[in-house]
Amino acid sequence: MKKICIITIYIGKLPDYFNVWLKSCENNKSIDFIIITDQILHDIPDNVKCINMSLEDLESKFQKKFDFKIKLKTPFKLCDYKPAYGYIFEEELTKYDYWGHCDIDLIFGDLRYFFNKCNLEKYNKFLPLGHLSLYKNNYENNRKFMEKTNGLYDYKFIFSSEKNFLFDELGIIRIYEKDFNTFFDKMIFADVWPKRKRYTLCTKLKYYQKIYLDFKNNFGRFNYNKQIFMWENGKIFQYYFYKGQLCSREYIYIHIQKRKWKLSGEFSNKMVISNNFVLSTEEKDYRKLINEYNRYFILNDLYDDIYGFIEHCIDYFKRKVLKINSNIIVEKNIERNMNENQN
Repeated sequence: MKKICIITIYIGKLPDYFNVWLKSCENNKSIDFIIITDQILHDIPDNVKCINMSLEDLESKFQKKFDFKIKLKTPFKLCDYKPAYGYIFEEELTKYDYWGHCDIDLIFGDLRYFFNKCNLEKYNKFLPLGHLSLYKNNYENNRKFMEKTNGLYDYKFIFSSEKNFLFDELGIIRIYEKDFNTFFDKMIFADVWPKRKRYTLCTKLKYYQKIYLDFKNNFGRFNYNKQIFMWENGKIFQYYFYKGQLCSREYIYIHIQKRKWKLSGEFSNKMVISNNFVLSTEEKDYRKLINEYNRYFILNDLYDDIYGFIEHCIDYFKRKVLKINSNIIVEKNIERNMNENQN
């Protein structure tokens, strides 16, 4: 069994949902987690290690690994450094076969189940986005972020700038895409759409549409009128009714971004994830759970769908009429940021 360590850095007051993230770490006992924070933590699980550092301490530590002046003035800038954690924290990670980085607005499912199911050992990079990504822990792979692609994503330039360049997602993806056979980029995670009150899955990401298109080709649909997300016995499920039958999909984690959510009550083996809270339940009727906690309101969804359709039309016009694809649009913005810095 491969030894795995996942690192997260959080500067500032921890959000209300932190204890939920922590509990989901505890449920994955065979995996180690390191949280680096300027907050004092108490009663953390045995497989979670806390390292207390300020942002200034981190900048100093990062600087020792590079022979040029870096900038780390805001916590948000840490996103650009995530792909370099294997290099920056090399000494802390020596005993591990894989290291990873993650956000804390997640609830982990059964991580080891998916690592085994998807043949983790085959890949140098496992999972595409910044929510959670793993990297094979060796000398060459830990320096992969230093490669360039298409003249963009020069790590020296990015680390020297105060601006954010999406390096943990767009930049590192472009680098690993050159070795696509060692890069696992399937959508096996539940990414909740922040623009809807009702819990539904995101169906696209402008600068990385491939994983969403693959998912749609494999499963046909992302969302259903009657659906709910559950955390059961350490696993994440999407339950939904299709043609009158109760169906389910399991995910490696659920990403609940840009919402104020927290634990309501005590933890149990069966938890509802919905409407800005995680709540214990003993209810076995999933129709009742959906009606109570993730009910479909046609007017709300219609508003969101119209807004999404307008966005789609704009994207279609750019791609088909102006012949500009979404990836290029994002990369042009990054290139503009680079030029602004140079000036």
